[in-house]
Amino acid sequence: MYKRQLIAQRQAVVQAVWEEADVILALNEWTRNLLLSNGVVDEKIHVVRHGLGEIASNLPMAIASPQAGEPLRLVFLGRFSPEKGLDLVIDAIRLMPEANITLDAYGIRQEGSETLASHLADQAAQDPRIRLLPSIPQSEVIARLTQYHVLVIPSRWLETGPLVLLEAFAAGIPVLGSNLGGITEWVDHEVNGLLVDTDSVSAWREILKVLCKHPEVLEKFKRNIKPPPNMVSVGQKMLELYEYSLQI
Repeated sequence: MYKRQLIAQRQAVVQAVWEEADVILALNEWTRNLLLSNGVVDEKIHVVRHGLGEIASNLPMAIASPQAGEPLRLVFLGRFSPEKGLDLVIDAIRLMPEANITLDAYGIRQEGSETLASHLADQAAQDPRIRLLPSIPQSEVIARLTQYHVLVIPSRWLETGPLVLLEAFAAGIPVLGSNLGGITEWVDHEVNGLLVDTDSVSAWREILKVLCKHPEVLEKFKRNIKPPPNMVSVGQKMLELYEYSLQI
């Protein structure tokens, strides 16, 4: 009984905050839809997506799509935790023992996910095509991404951005990502990347088979990648909304 009262009180407080606010910023469309489903007035919600900080002007060009005999080079950056879904890609690759493909996973071993991290390490140790590597400094991420053909984002949860997706686009490489949350708002399927069924090893295996067989499609995807917004323009949009809210 007490728990019900606490939840009701919490809901009432949140509703009061939404009613009091003149402008509500959402970082993506799925958050906007969530707010709408909870009764927030449409006119109050403004979507301002993430941007990136200053990008070096002397970045190397992204490597060309794999030529005959070259492996398809995949890269993952993120936490080695269940919600990030790295195990899906590793399992898919291990189900394709003859595929000419590699995966470099740069990750953070998160407290509470030690069992998964140990499992991933065991899997990688049995397949020389898969490497689990330490995380890299933020300032080096975009340049490092240019050394790969595709970024994989196999998330099981709703990503806000994710920022690594924008970094891939800044590096000029396509994205293979879960058909979920913020990923779907940046990746246009079969235009600048590919969307994969969420939480499905078989879906990842099939999409990787296609790319191994037809790596030339990556060049089309690369041509369709648009530079991500920068934080200067994002900040300007937010400032304009704050100024607007003062005039209401």
